[in-house]
Amino acid sequence: MKKKSPLLLLGILAVFTLAQTANMINPAMNSLIEYYGQVPRSTVLMLSTATSLAVIPCSLIAGALAGRKIGYKTLSILATILILAGGLLPCIAMPSFAIVMFTRLLVGAGVGISSPIANALVMRLVPKEKQALWQGVGTAVMNVAGMLYTNLVGVLCVTDVKLIWLVHGLLVLPLVLMIFFLKEPERTSEPVHKTEETGAKSPLPFSAILTCVGFGLLFLMMYPFLLNISSVIVEEGLGTSAQAGVVLSAYSIGGMAAGFVFGGADRLLGKFLMPVSLLMQALGMALCSFGGQLWVLFLGAVLIGVAIHWVWPACVMTFSALQGKQGTLASGLFISCLHLGTFLSAPFIGLVEGVSGSADPRVPLAVGTAGTVVIAMAWALTWYKQALRSKA
Repeated sequence: MKKKSPLLLLGILAVFTLAQTANMINPAMNSLIEYYGQVPRSTVLMLSTATSLAVIPCSLIAGALAGRKIGYKTLSILATILILAGGLLPCIAMPSFAIVMFTRLLVGAGVGISSPIANALVMRLVPKEKQALWQGVGTAVMNVAGMLYTNLVGVLCVTDVKLIWLVHGLLVLPLVLMIFFLKEPERTSEPVHKTEETGAKSPLPFSAILTCVGFGLLFLMMYPFLLNISSVIVEEGLGTSAQAGVVLSAYSIGGMAAGFVFGGADRLLGKFLMPVSLLMQALGMALCSFGGQLWVLFLGAVLIGVAIHWVWPACVMTFSALQGKQGTLASGLFISCLHLGTFLSAPFIGLVEGVSGSADPRVPLAVGTAGTVVIAMAWALTWYKQALRSKA
């Protein structure tokens, strides 16, 4: 990374733009529910969450194969082509709910393949002293892309819900950047992380597994906000689908801001970064659950975006200590748990509606807020115990 480093970084950052395509259609969920009027509401919500069903196996497979059996660049290009194909096919197949559901699985496969690769490219191609900076920049770029996607979908949805799929065509630009500027890291064939006592290869630490599960639960509690906020805004007369897109873009704005300041926040807060982030997410969820004005929902979405996108790279940086196969597998497990939480959010919403006997879209948000508080307290307590243990 000498003379061509800026172009190489463009290629790496292009991979980060793929992640938010899984959430792209969320501003249009209320319109899609109306379009597929004969399909149960909870089933239509799966047009968003079904992508996560495909992400789970694909991220694990990509994490196991990347850099050893298949090149990072090859996988990145394949992921982009799958998202383009799955994203644009509904333009001609939208009347068939079954076909559109299948195309969402193609998008999920692409997102799953790319998810562990983006962070791994930073860890393998960027000097160690700049990795935190570029993990943050990558997170910011991911959210700038998400903000662009959701705002365009919200605007097009007001005109005609059938037009929302065209936004996937924007991925042609990242595809070109990957083809021309992305380089392949050196291949590795064996995991190199070893125990200090014996020098033997160590299993994936339980703390890494626990972190992955915890983040998945956080996403399970948070995702009803992304799925239901358009219904809240439209049904309560707070605004249109376009304004719902603006509120959802606030989540990306928070993530963008979090990415740009992540390096400084990591240095300033140190081990307090995680509990501060979790507290921020709980507050943001509360504002979105009970706020009655657009600006309150906007503020809550920003706080959630900042929190999620501080916890995310912080976990990835922790996993970077696991070298070789273990680090990649930990990242793959992390992404899988994240998307398992996302996928389960639709049946979670259905369960909450069934138990409460209410179809009010705010009820799952309120339950998610309570769940976020519980998870945040448990995670913070675990962090506190580990901090005390490290001082002993």
